[in-house]
Amino acid sequence: SKTTVASTGIDLSDAFAFTGTVTGASGMDFIQQYTWTGVDNFQIARTFSDYEVYKLFFYDVQFSSDAVNLNFDVSADGGSTYAAYSKRTTGYKNNRGASDNNPSDTVYGQTGTAAQKIADNCGGNDSAETTNIEMTFYNLNHANRYTNMFFNSSFSRTGNYSEMGLVQMMVLQDVALNALKWTTGSGNFSGTAELYGVKKT
Repeated sequence: SKTTVASTGIDLSDAFAFTGTVTGASGMDFIQQYTWTGVDNFQIARTFSDYEVYKLFFYDVQFSSDAVNLNFDVSADGGSTYAAYSKRTTGYKNNRGASDNNPSDTVYGQTGTAAQKIADNCGGNDSAETTNIEMTFYNLNHANRYTNMFFNSSFSRTGNYSEMGLVQMMVLQDVALNALKWTTGSGNFSGTAELYGVKKT
């Protein structure tokens, strides 16, 4: 049987389960959760053909060393080859501590085939020192468009210190990408990530 939901709202006082698919609504579709522990790199290898825009969130990423960078690279052969395409980054860093306040627009800004820095000086081996990052990817699967990406990072550590970074990256070649890779400047790191696809109405 089919029940019509009134425009005045839905009564949620009773426990119930929902099955099925809602169509015609915009939003984000959850795709997959990833967890990694004590490694020097983390990779996602998959096709990105289902959505024009993807979102990826890093939660409570923990580093084994202090003051390390997080770097990022892309691949078009499932992760067999990296550092194959030229990439350009620009960005802004803002940090605030007990005795310093050093915003900078020169920390990020590289062009080359090597992995590019997307989070600066974000390592911390104390349990209270974690990094969270929101990432947005456009045109990952297009072989005739540049891929554009945004990395919005937030890092906090003990000693009343906080740091934020906003980085833009462009892959300077028309290529369909199917693998993403994050590496540390030194040491290992652990964390959880969730991948979402952004759908249109």
